[in-house]
Amino acid sequence: MRAIVIGITGCVGSGKSTVARALGLPVLDLDHVGASCAKAIGLNPAIALARIVGGDRALEAKLVPMVKAAIAQWLEVTPRPCVIDSALLFEQGLDSLCDLTVCLTCPAEMRRSRVAQRTTASASLFDQIEGAQWPEAKKAARATLALPTGQPLDEVIRQLRAALG
Repeated sequence: MRAIVIGITGCVGSGKSTVARALGLPVLDLDHVGASCAKAIGLNPAIALARIVGGDRALEAKLVPMVKAAIAQWLEVTPRPCVIDSALLFEQGLDSLCDLTVCLTCPAEMRRSRVAQRTTASASLFDQIEGAQWPEAKKAARATLALPTGQPLDEVIRQLRAALG
């Protein structure tokens, strides 16, 4: 694999974190970074997520620069190839940091089922999160590569590795 930064995106429940980890490369999971940033300003991450998807632009404006600073710091010290796992890769302009972008696609019913099995805030906020993000088709159209995750994980990884060379 070439020395690149791979951005993995997709809608909630599309398998971003699962696929990113399965590649065996260093991964920066922006859900975790966002949660850490929320904690750093004294907020419960679940409450911060609910506020942001509910339209709290002031909180978003406070957290986004913190998240972007954490990304920059991570990229300075992380060997390549590496992965940025972000549902909002395009929405926040983070694709500009990537050499290749991958949008994971999955039927909404399957994504909803996956998310319902979680114990995180995203399970109860699925519809709000969906509404706050770009539609899957828009993300897939902008990505370098779109891959369906309704197939076995090993097949998704095989296809992604083949595309990466």
